[in-house]
Amino acid sequence: MRKQIPLVSIVLNNNSHGAEKAQQQNHDSRYIGVQLENPRFDKLAEVYGARGFYVTHPDEIADTVKAALALNEPSVIEIPVAEYFPPPSPTSNPRSTH
Repeated sequence: MRKQIPLVSIVLNNNSHGAEKAQQQNHDSRYIGVQLENPRFDKLAEVYGARGFYVTHPDEIADTVKAALALNEPSVIEIPVAEYFPPPSPTSNPRSTH
């Protein structure tokens, strides 16, 4: 904030450490330290002097990004998203030889 670099940050907020939670799914779905109670990142940005935006619908994303870029000042756009864990990528068989 001190240098007023016109960076636009986009936070996709699913209220969890998604990568860590995905790894814990294979352990009887017992989750440790991955469910988060986040602040509103747009409001937190404003506390530090940046401009904050909160998107509630996908149709708003493009206009919100354009508005943030037009300000030419530090901005944070928060977009709440659902938790999504893609299936794990196939791993190679450690016994196979290539």
